[in-house]
Amino acid sequence: MMVFASAPTSATEWKFDLVNRSNANILNFATREGGSWSHNWLDEIVAPGETFIMDFGTDKGDCSVLTRMEFSDGTYFEEPVDYCSASTITVRNNEVVWE
Repeated sequence: MMVFASAPTSATEWKFDLVNRSNANILNFATREGGSWSHNWLDEIVAPGETFIMDFGTDKGDCSVLTRMEFSDGTYFEEPVDYCSASTITVRNNEVVWE
């Protein structure tokens, strides 16, 4: 299980940097609204040390959205993320944080 934390900031749209500071590739990034998981928002694997610019194309809906990231080492993160407060989401080996 991965730990999550957030720091309050102000964002006007759901566009953010996904920064991989872990030892594993990020293979999948999905959100769950309305009872089903979205498609994979990543159009490429995010390798350790890389940053991927994410853009949901909207700022409408609930700020807190259940999010699942799957990693090449078999681990995953599945917790709500507050996208209204996220300008950067940083993935580390045992935690995901946003600010």
